[in-house]
Amino acid sequence: MNKKCAVYCTADDNYIFPSIVALQSVRRFHPECDFFVIGNQGIISKNKLGVLKRFDIHFLHSDQNELFAGSHWPSTCYLALLGPEMLWEKGYEYSLGLDADILCVQPLDLDEVFSMTVGYAGIEN
Repeated sequence: MNKKCAVYCTADDNYIFPSIVALQSVRRFHPECDFFVIGNQGIISKNKLGVLKRFDIHFLHSDQNELFAGSHWPSTCYLALLGPEMLWEKGYEYSLGLDADILCVQPLDLDEVFSMTVGYAGIEN
């Protein structure tokens, strides 16, 4: 894949370590990608942010999860919807969002994955 690609998870303090495992499982097959965790810096400890740095995983802050407080799901999961836009603004033509319970056990054909994606849908909120 010759295009700039980012792979990301969303996490709060409790999901940093599962996110690292998920991202590292992709990195071993795709070191050409850049790796991110998106979260609200106010709910992630400085210690865990340091752990991300040790694994060369970049942290992107957003507090827009607070718009979804009181939802059935933890509000941090909604940050996954912001990932493509946040990473596009950083110059990534392609981004791949993962849940923290993903384990990549073989290489992905990223060209095929991204060529099959023709768009996405959403609503203005």
